[in-house]
Amino acid sequence: LNDVSSVPSGTAASPGFAFANDSNTGIFRPGGDKIATSTSGVERLRIDANGRIIIGAIQNSGAGRVQSHTESSSNPNFAALRFIEGSGGPTVDFFKSRGTTSGTHALVSSGDNLGRITFKGSNGSLYRTAAAINVRVDGPPGLSNDMPGRIEFETTPDESATSTVRMVIDNQGKLGVGTTSPTDRLHVNGNAQIYGNIGISHN
Repeated sequence: LNDVSSVPSGTAASPGFAFANDSNTGIFRPGGDKIATSTSGVERLRIDANGRIIIGAIQNSGAGRVQSHTESSSNPNFAALRFIEGSGGPTVDFFKSRGTTSGTHALVSSGDNLGRITFKGSNGSLYRTAAAINVRVDGPPGLSNDMPGRIEFETTPDESATSTVRMVIDNQGKLGVGTTSPTDRLHVNGNAQIYGNIGISHN
């Protein structure tokens, strides 16, 4: 015996699941294999047929599992807040494992990408990368709290659709500008202009 309760699909203004004293707030079905929520008769969140979570928009942008859309220039898409009597602030963590099942551990390898933040703009038809921050494993990791890392900063030159690594900080704290393999604390490959005083000390 299957007990199945069916309700109307509804709309954002009149959701199928609503509250007695707040009829324009609830859950509705905007289309096949989709579910959405609304408040004040306006859609706020949607889960589409591909499992993507879309916040603040009816249509997804075609990228990302979670999307936040806003037309306001004063409000951020994402905000992290922490209220605590102490020095700790909000954090955002990126996790990477070579395990093939969600939540499992398998050792990552040198060169593996641990996380990437990409900044994209529309060229009128497609979103193109303008800059990115990339973090990679920078050497063989171990099992005893050892995870060497490097940060790569990329920008895209004019008349190009491909971003290029411009600066790196490797696992030894060496800073490379114009090179991805710095050999000293500061390694600049190319010309440099310096205005002001330079202090040099040697022990």
